[in-house]
Amino acid sequence: MKIGLIAESFEAEKGTGIARYADELRKGLIERGISVKSLSVNDYSVPFQGVFNHSLLYPSRVLMEMKNVDIVHATSPGTAFVFPFLRKPKVVTFHDMVSILCGGSGAAFYTKKINPIIYKMIAAHSSKIIANSLQTKSELVENLKISSEKINVVNMGISNAFFPISRMELRECYFVGYLGSFLARKRIGYLIDSFNLLINAHPELRVKLMIYGGTEKSEFALSEQTKRLGLEGQVHIMGPAPDEQINDIYNSFDVFVLPSEWEGFGIPILEAQKCGVPVIIRGEAHIPGETSLHCVKSSSCSDMADKMYALLSDPVLRDRT
Repeated sequence: MKIGLIAESFEAEKGTGIARYADELRKGLIERGISVKSLSVNDYSVPFQGVFNHSLLYPSRVLMEMKNVDIVHATSPGTAFVFPFLRKPKVVTFHDMVSILCGGSGAAFYTKKINPIIYKMIAAHSSKIIANSLQTKSELVENLKISSEKINVVNMGISNAFFPISRMELRECYFVGYLGSFLARKRIGYLIDSFNLLINAHPELRVKLMIYGGTEKSEFALSEQTKRLGLEGQVHIMGPAPDEQINDIYNSFDVFVLPSEWEGFGIPILEAQKCGVPVIIRGEAHIPGETSLHCVKSSSCSDMADKMYALLSDPVLRDRT
């Protein structure tokens, strides 16, 4: 059997859970002896890349390069536009309904209006749909009226590349960390505000906030916020995390914080926990129960600061969480 795998990107270091999902899925299939033909929508950098790749280059490439595969798997709805023209079994993975349901997603007005139509079209031309969580399946059934029987829930697995590393050296300071994309709904600014409250309430605490991910454009606003709060020496915006360093980065954190208001799954939570790092999230965040079950939940910006302090100041609590 030969499987055609389509993704926006297979570059996990770009900080998106979907890219990591696509990369791990490809590796897992190959490890099981399954032949894989992979195609990345964003292989080429050209003017008006999004429009050009998705509307012109990508459909023709899929039709041409997926001729000899047995099954086509689009790793996100955005890579399944060509499904109506493919005459073979097709699978699509839905990761969330953020662009439609999340008010703070940053999605344009027209995106919120057109995506339901596109998603329904893709679902109608799919042989099977994978939802990454019970939350996502419920949203698909309730909002798009997709048959429940057509949707299988397959939670994301965590690679064996993530594991705890024993710390023998003395730490000069504590590290609070974030690793992921800098999309609006991730609310990195909320984390910086909370960290500022932590610093002001406990000036004796030697702690740094390490933020990995994003792009130069998205980093600028956070850098401005950091300067405005006078946190230049304590908040470090590190840029994308190289894939081969991610396990070391997670293990460098004493506490991992995901301030996001909405996640389709939230794979960094499980990656951090697999490295033995406690995770704080926002209690009101829309995050699947499968992922958030063992997280420390905060009720406000100040409560998040209190939760960070509790974990940083109590190694027994930190190890138990």
